[in-house]
Amino acid sequence: MKGIMQKVYKEKILSYKKNLNKNKITQHEKMYYSSILFNRQFLQDISRT
Repeated sequence: MKGIMQKVYKEKILSYKKNLNKNKITQHEKMYYSSILFNRQFLQDISRT
């Protein structure tokens, strides 16, 4: 189950990054948003264990 969730999550991030590129968001904003996404996933993983 966890592997499926990680795959879905990676696909979400990929489509999210494509949208960021379309919108010409700056590198700084990109780093900011991707760190939020990463931290959210990281906290979810910790709470499961």
